[in-house]
Amino acid sequence: MSTITNKVPNPELYLEENEIADLEKWANKKLTKKGNIFLITDEIGVQISQPKKITFKGELIILIDGKSSSAAGDFSGLVKAFDRATFVGEETGGNPHTNTAGDRFTLVLPNSGLQIIIPTLLYKIETDELNNGYGIRPDYPVELKIDDILSGKDKIMEFALTLVKS
Repeated sequence: MSTITNKVPNPELYLEENEIADLEKWANKKLTKKGNIFLITDEIGVQISQPKKITFKGELIILIDGKSSSAAGDFSGLVKAFDRATFVGEETGGNPHTNTAGDRFTLVLPNSGLQIIIPTLLYKIETDELNNGYGIRPDYPVELKIDDILSGKDKIMEFALTLVKS
C-alpha cells in the first residue's frame, strides 16, 4: 500500500475535515517515505504470504461482471495470475493489479460545489501479469441484456452450471 503524501492539502475543503487530522496522525506513525511515495509496510495483508497447506483442489469457476471491482477485482487478479480458475461472464469493473481505497474523503470544489470522493491509498497486487489497464476478461464471455436483468434471469450462473455439468 502506498500514498503520495502524509498530509492532506486544504483540509477545510473536505466534508470530513475533523477526521483528516486523525488520518494525518496515523500516517505519521505508519508511513515510510521511499522516493516520491509513502509506503505502508507493517499492516496485515501487505507482506508476501504463503498459502495454507489445506487448499481447495477442485475446479473453480468464478462469475464476474462490471460490478466485480475493488476487492473482487483484486481477488480475481490473483486467481487469474496463478491460473486457478475459469472465469465466466463479463469483464470485471476493477483493475486486477491496482486499486485505490482506504479512508475516503469528500472534496467540495469551492467554486462549483461539486463533490468528489477521494480515496487515500493505492493498493498494488504484485504478480508477473502485465497491467494493461483492463479488468479480468472472462474465459467464457456471457453478455447480460437488460431484459435478462429485469426478468431476474441469471445467464452467467446458468452458463456456469452448464460447465459444471459437462
